Amino acid sequence: MFDERDPREMSNGTVQSTGATVGQNPNLPQSSTVPVAPMPPGVRRTGSKQPVGTRIVDMTNQVFMPSRIQPKPDIALEYIDAKGKPAPRLKGDVEREFLDDVAAQGIKSIRIGYTTNGRHKLNSNHPRGLAADIDMINGKLVNTYHQDQEVKALVDSIINRFNARHDHEVYGPGKQLYRDRKPFNNPDLAKEHEGHIHWTRRR
Repeated sequence: MFDERDPREMSNGTVQSTGATVGQNPNLPQSSTVPVAPMPPGVRRTGSKQPVGTRIVDMTNQVFMPSRIQPKPDIALEYIDAKGKPAPRLKGDVEREFLDDVAAQGIKSIRIGYTTNGRHKLNSNHPRGLAADIDMINGKLVNTYHQDQEVKALVDSIINRFNARHDHEVYGPGKQLYRDRKPFNNPDLAKEHEGHIHWTRRR
């Protein structure tokens, strides 16, 4: 339901990354074909009282309950929409569940463009703060799913992970539509999600 054109995608097809680096986790793969740029000047870690244009969560300092994923996900999480504006952050318990569930192998950074912001249908879980849209993974746009084999592999791994964690709604490129782990067919909904992954917390 949102405009997926990214103003940072240049004419030659490359993308200007606004990602960030976090501490290395020896239990996760350390190599990646997509380099993650250093944190932009002026950006502060979550918890700072000063507003910033790009919000980064350093998961190395997050507290997880013993029953949650171990080791802690080593993922740089960015909240910024396709127009370069800050997106509202997910609430604490929802964010922790999202990071627990998204932590598929090889995932280094995630950009969430839409939580409660943007235009969504009346029955959407977005206004309730229970849903997130991923439009960039490891510095690459999800809308290149059909052209970039690396993006396709990353997207598919995340969707498989979400389903394995019993998440409520998982929609993504390639007509991958699941609700409570059950696939369904909806051409209009599939078309709307060719450029991002939609996630709604488990129920």
